[in-house]
Amino acid sequence: MTEPHQRTRSLLKTRRFLEGLTRPGDTPGIADDMRKTARQLLKHYPTDNDLDDLHEGAPDVLGPVEQRQPLGDAVPAAVRKGRYLPFAPIPPRLNASAEEREEYSKKVAAHRKIVGY
Repeated sequence: MTEPHQRTRSLLKTRRFLEGLTRPGDTPGIADDMRKTARQLLKHYPTDNDLDDLHEGAPDVLGPVEQRQPLGDAVPAAVRKGRYLPFAPIPPRLNASAEEREEYSKKVAAHRKIVGY
């Protein structure tokens, strides 16, 4: 069962992750539309003060922010090094031509090479 402090820590780490996605220097391999989406999500994301206020109103749901341990690195190393593609290639439709299936196979092979599996 998730404890209140775990839920708060998850919210804090998610905010740090989104903040990392908005910085090209930290995440060079992320597309501009992903950065834009991260910025849009952060626009209304709860601040530490918001989380403290929520904790005061519902301490059984969220823990206090000041009792957190260091968050560590919220952006995975593969993302920082530009080797991360957030999504695998989309499979072709069922009645795809041989050329479409071959193109998909090439994309999958390239994706696997980039992410290292």
